[in-house]
Amino acid sequence: MRDLASDLQLPVILVASAALGTLNHSLLSIESIQASGCRIAGIVMNFHQCPDDLASTTNPAILEDLCQLPVLPLNTHQALTELPPWLASFPIP
Repeated sequence: MRDLASDLQLPVILVASAALGTLNHSLLSIESIQASGCRIAGIVMNFHQCPDDLASTTNPAILEDLCQLPVLPLNTHQALTELPPWLASFPIP
């Protein structure tokens, strides 16, 4: 998918689990995406089947701080009625 996004010059939206281990996994994915020359629009943090623990509570803010990208925490019981500004206004060629 990274190569396809690169070939089409599309921005990438990383979807990451909010569970334990996501910081390492997400940072490695971001590094790989950026190394390919792709732009990252932001990160959607998925809470599906995620335990309500310290990791899932703190991961969105920590990841946003570490990577300096916008993070949208998306709870499975939350209806997304509109796109966040960083996603709605991201330029697509």
